[in-house]
Amino acid sequence: MKTVEKRGVMAVLGRSLVLALGLMAAAASANQNRARPKASAGSADSGEQAPASKPMDAEMAVGLWKSSFGPVKLEVEGDQVQGVWVYDRQGSEVIGYFEGPLDGNVLEFEWVEPAQPTELKGSGYLVFDPDGRAFAGKWWTHNRDRSGAWNGWRTADTMPGGNPEGDGAGADGPGGPATNDGVPGEGNGPAEQAPGPPPDREYL
Repeated sequence: MKTVEKRGVMAVLGRSLVLALGLMAAAASANQNRARPKASAGSADSGEQAPASKPMDAEMAVGLWKSSFGPVKLEVEGDQVQGVWVYDRQGSEVIGYFEGPLDGNVLEFEWVEPAQPTELKGSGYLVFDPDGRAFAGKWWTHNRDRSGAWNGWRTADTMPGGNPEGDGAGADGPGGPATNDGVPGEGNGPAEQAPGPPPDREYL
């Protein structure tokens, strides 16, 4: 992709992420008097259990990522990590949000994807490589009709303090078509074309 085109894509993505995070902040402010829902990613009735955590500075999770669902941005707000992902589904931009506590290198979260005929909600967890270059995890809807893996990666220039130059949207997210094993169908966007994390990294 040419530099000018890449900057144009990032500008659009940047505006979308700023808007999305603004909406998250507004929603959090409107519900500040309500009890915060506890992340159920590791609960016994979810059928999934996050692995034991390892020590990691929370800042290593912050910033822009490429992932199997397209670009992802993570920020720390108090004791919570807030995130947003963006992907393209049949020509329409879909934005999803997630939030939860970070325990070492393990994030257990609740997520919502509003841009659906019926709003999708669910839980999940991510396990970060302690050096902040990759993550892997799982997600599922609350009614367990959809589930799958979620993997992310980035290079040194997109880590905190770097100079992020990510690419466009990636594969279908939780609201997209699922394969027979429940994992959303793979896309052909720039996020999928980027090299993944080195195969010798074991962070799960």
